[in-house]
Amino acid sequence: MNPRQRRGVLLISLAGVCAVLVLVAVSGYLRDVRAQLGPMLTIVATSGDLAAFTPIQPEDLITAQVPERWAPPNTFRDPEELIGLVTSADVPEGTLMTTGLVRERPSVAPGQREIAILVDAETGVAGKLRTGDIVDIFATFPGNDEAGVRPSSRIVVQRARVLEVGALVTDEDASFNVTTKVPITFLLSIPDTRTLTYVESFATSIRLALRSPLDDSLLDDGQTIYQPGLDDLGRVGDPLPLPEPAPEPDPPAAEDSPDTGADTPDDTPDDAPDTDADEQEADA
Repeated sequence: MNPRQRRGVLLISLAGVCAVLVLVAVSGYLRDVRAQLGPMLTIVATSGDLAAFTPIQPEDLITAQVPERWAPPNTFRDPEELIGLVTSADVPEGTLMTTGLVRERPSVAPGQREIAILVDAETGVAGKLRTGDIVDIFATFPGNDEAGVRPSSRIVVQRARVLEVGALVTDEDASFNVTTKVPITFLLSIPDTRTLTYVESFATSIRLALRSPLDDSLLDDGQTIYQPGLDDLGRVGDPLPLPEPAPEPDPPAAEDSPDTGADTPDDTPDDAPDTDADEQEADA
């Protein structure tokens, strides 16, 4: 073996030793990284943009591997868990699917209706509403002096179930007054749906009062529950006025006093001649 061949063998051996050292170093680094990251988990993400209230299909989902320590606790691990659910908001592509982004499809039973209204953000329980909450709906009606209707604030719907709380909507009127409203979807009976539609059209303000789901009590005193009046054709009219107080009875008439003769009025007409005065003149 000549000197040139020996140098070649030496260089090859040195390169092999360096490769082994690099492999060992990389393996140690990867082992340290894995030890720091912990085990990996499979999570579900979106393969494209999904609009709000869109039923989720298998082609809308992909899976990804992330460290367990960095995975949010409310993420989905199996795509099958999401099939059949609907998105509760707009979901961009690549978003990790969490329980707050989806909800069950609303189940509307016979005799029920799903209805959505805009509620002022300041009077809609200040952002505390969640899907499944139970609320009472209050409405304030203006008065009408000419029609004899007093201003009133009443409970119009009791134990209304919240199906969905939408994103904030900003509204600006002709006077440049900006208000922030929230679209809220309710599941109501048909009579309550009709009442809420009327209230949204004619009430000056609507407020929501969060109540316990264990509270089954209902107010039934006729003053706090709003019931629109109906005319002869069955059409909904103005709010019923509050009952007016009963008029006070007239005082009893004075009884006639007995005729004693002392207070008997003089029946002599004013233009009758004064006979006493004539007799006195004759005597004179």
